Amino acid sequence: MTSPVHPDAQAEGPDEVRVQHRLSAVLALACAAVAGALLLVGISKEFPEFIVALLPMVLIVWLAWRTITRRGKKRLISGVLLPLMIAALIVALAWARFDLRILFAIALAVIATNIFSSLALSWSHIPSDQHVVNRAHHPVLIINNRSGGGAAQRAGLEAKAKQIGITVRVLGEDGDLAQIAQDAVAAGADCIGMAGGDGSLAVVAEVAMEHDLPFVCIPAGTRNHFAMDLGLNRSDLCAGLGAFGAASERRVDVGRVNDRLFLNNVSVGAYGQIVASSEYRDNKLG
Repeated sequence: MTSPVHPDAQAEGPDEVRVQHRLSAVLALACAAVAGALLLVGISKEFPEFIVALLPMVLIVWLAWRTITRRGKKRLISGVLLPLMIAALIVALAWARFDLRILFAIALAVIATNIFSSLALSWSHIPSDQHVVNRAHHPVLIINNRSGGGAAQRAGLEAKAKQIGITVRVLGEDGDLAQIAQDAVAAGADCIGMAGGDGSLAVVAEVAMEHDLPFVCIPAGTRNHFAMDLGLNRSDLCAGLGAFGAASERRVDVGRVNDRLFLNNVSVGAYGQIVASSEYRDNKLG
């Protein structure tokens, strides 16, 4: 796994970072648990008057969901309205003289949410066994233009990659992604990358593992969970092409379920069936 070298990057002590993250996680979980307990007690004391607060609470949950699942202006608007709605709820509860335990529970819930968000954002700074590698001599990038609703095409990724000397292979509608990757290796590729969603990335990553070649992740999918876990810039696809040059290489763990490789998560049940559906691509939110 390679990523562009950051000239100002500084490694932190592994033990120090792990302790900080563990303490933060424990604090967040404790705040969430206490908030839940206080909320239940407060609701029981104020029922049925507490029903009045249900509407703003539902709106808060809805805005939080939109902030996480939407992009662009929709995410920005939801992100701005969310803290305003939380503040309005707190003021309303205080004005109505509700049980202070409810207000305290909301405050703890906000603290827990902020800590969890900070942990997610800072995870990319956790040091690893990364080391600097030289520019690839025969880099190959496979592009799935269907991923992310055509994110690679909108970014002009193919033209930019060819401009800097990267061989590009575009996955056709009925193409065999694994075979394309194998053919690229057979043709002499010494570094192989994939621009697509998490599923496409896993297929090409498995081929790279099989031949012990560096793999480049270009986040051209919808959610790009793997790229997010790695701390990559998901908004600038072309920036990821720098990983084919002088780059920082590191090894990451993968898993297998039913002989299929996955990079960062695996799903079963209804969600797995939805993702596998042919209608899924055309009905994504974002």
